[in-house]
Amino acid sequence: MTSACFCLLLGHVALSAPAVQRAASEGGAGEAARLTPASAAVGDLESSGTKWGFHLLTILHDECVQSELALTAIQRDAIRNLGHEFLDALGPLVREHRQREVAATPDAKADYSDYQRRRAELVARFGARAGKLLTDVERKRLAEILFQLRGEEIFYYADVAEALELSEKQKSELGVVRAWLVCEARRLFSKFPPEQWQGQECQDRLSEVRGEAKRRALEVLSDRQRRQFQLFEGRPIAFSRRDLRLEITRRQLP
Repeated sequence: MTSACFCLLLGHVALSAPAVQRAASEGGAGEAARLTPASAAVGDLESSGTKWGFHLLTILHDECVQSELALTAIQRDAIRNLGHEFLDALGPLVREHRQREVAATPDAKADYSDYQRRRAELVARFGARAGKLLTDVERKRLAEILFQLRGEEIFYYADVAEALELSEKQKSELGVVRAWLVCEARRLFSKFPPEQWQGQECQDRLSEVRGEAKRRALEVLSDRQRRQFQLFEGRPIAFSRRDLRLEITRRQLP
């Protein structure tokens, strides 16, 4: 399997971990108090335009997500208009990037770091603006939705590991689960030609493998950590990442 395929499977994005307050008491009311600050930290959508690898403006354009959040017509219009504004801002940056690609030679490749930095700034700025179109209740629910959409991958994000207070032993055990997943995915993809990797049969079998990986990962957690994990997930959603159309608009960039 290609490295690109593994990146698609694991979907890891480097994100900064928010500080998580820790409570000392265990059980009963003490446990409830312990869960609250961690939930707030993991559910934070205020400081960045992305969350666990998802661009908030893009995810909020999806009909499944809008329906789950029960967004009003006014909110949907505002999100759509913000998407148009984002594309208007992105267009000149993309054109400049393409011009540099054309001008580049094999001996002097174009430096794309400035483009990547400026694009990341746009994603963060517009994603943060999109988050502000939601109520506090809707932002909390969106965090739960994104948490569920990440599936077994969510265990490997630093803020989640900190909120769950994973021990070094647990992190090591989760690493074993991740290695198992990669091995099983490699075995699965080897049975299909690359053009069928996104096909129904291959993706259905991959979903089964990922489901088993999540089950194994949950077994690594203590009972308290599993209850905390369930709080982060919230009410189950009836769709998966495969159902999402992660695009802002169908119109092509100029």
